Amino acid sequence: MDDLKPQVKRFLGNYEIKQTLGYGSSGKVKLAVHTQTGALVALKLIKTSNRASLKKMAAIENEIKVMKLLCHDNIVNLLDFDLEARYPKKSGGFSEMVLLVLEYAGGHELFDYIMHTSAMSEPQARSYFKSLISAMEYLHNEGVCHRDLKPENLLLDNEFQLKVADFGLSSSWDVDNLSKEPFLETACGTRGYLAPEIHSRGNYKGSSADIWSAGVILFVMVAGHPPFEVARSPDWWFNCVNQNRYDKFWAAHFRSMPAISPELQDLLSNIFVVNPGERASIEQIKSHAWFQQETLDSLILMEQMGDRKRALEAKKYAELEAAKALNQRKKGLMVKPFHGDTCRSTPLIQDSPLGYDLIYTPFSSSFMFERFVDIIEEISGQVYMKKLSTLKIKAIFGSSSNVSEAIHVKVKLLDVEGICGINLCRTNGDIFEFKKIKSKLEDKLKVLYLTTDEDEEETLSDVVDLI
Repeated sequence: MDDLKPQVKRFLGNYEIKQTLGYGSSGKVKLAVHTQTGALVALKLIKTSNRASLKKMAAIENEIKVMKLLCHDNIVNLLDFDLEARYPKKSGGFSEMVLLVLEYAGGHELFDYIMHTSAMSEPQARSYFKSLISAMEYLHNEGVCHRDLKPENLLLDNEFQLKVADFGLSSSWDVDNLSKEPFLETACGTRGYLAPEIHSRGNYKGSSADIWSAGVILFVMVAGHPPFEVARSPDWWFNCVNQNRYDKFWAAHFRSMPAISPELQDLLSNIFVVNPGERASIEQIKSHAWFQQETLDSLILMEQMGDRKRALEAKKYAELEAAKALNQRKKGLMVKPFHGDTCRSTPLIQDSPLGYDLIYTPFSSSFMFERFVDIIEEISGQVYMKKLSTLKIKAIFGSSSNVSEAIHVKVKLLDVEGICGINLCRTNGDIFEFKKIKSKLEDKLKVLYLTTDEDEEETLSDVVDLI
């Protein structure tokens, strides 16, 4: 009978709100349709009542300021914004939100393709790397550095053209009044893609740091995994680069990744240079022999990426079906499905039949992989390793300089009898402090469930219609 209930349409200004496209550390992104033109857009929504969102207001305002100045084929366009939007909730009433109306890129994140399909061929990778370099050159000429380039922030449109997104950590300078790019001090971005000069907490130029990040993205596209865990000592891979032992770096990687051409090895070796003053510039990248080779024709690219998209969406569909089935049989789970002081289901830590301590969640493994990193950072942890292929995360809590005081945690996403669970394992540190961390993580997951559950059913049903 519930399936026969009419769906109440919700509107935000000139936009009819559709299903959820994704979640981030500061809010959610909804698909919407312009009521007059029928154009699809993405609504980025950030709760202003949320403390974490309040701390990000400066970043949101900076994102709006930067994006208003940008116009490029490989950059997501900002169409409109509202700092005091009133978002209509499904249950009635409104929530105060910051709203960004963005160009809709319906081809998924580059992250999804790397995570769910195989590594790219060099012609495919070169096609997207050229688009990324074109966007970076435009940004740097306009006095903007991104500072958070990673596959999650590279979207594909319906024709599989690359679009750079998420300028919340970007920095800008007045190119008309400054003859040289100024140095920056703030350490920000995503650890696995950060340049070594940012990890060293020194002053750095954002444009050089962007180039390092672009090199990591290129490596990930052709290898299916990152070149380093983190670009600083004692990371073995980084130490090879830092000691100019590129022979060891490549020999070790070729044991677990497809062989790549000598030209591409040379280009990446010139990007992975620790001294930013000696690192390849955009001009040098554009003139490199590998970069100069042909890219795929747009029709061929669409055909090849279309095959990848179908494989990707088949996996996402399976995850959605598993999540729907889980929602239907929550009362029959081997764990108690209801928390004592609420009538809604929440994740609970229980002993599983496999001998693990698991946090059970109603979300898909791909969603939780992306969200769990944010949750760790929200409780003052530092993620120092993420593996896309195996859905593993390693994090440290406390003093990273004092091994005896630091708590090291290994996270693994598991499917147990169709249930998505998160396995937490203490690899170093005091067990009582670890239990406190585990309790905080569980509390965060309960909040995530309670705040997300309103749209979860909508997401499970409506996203399937898009596929």
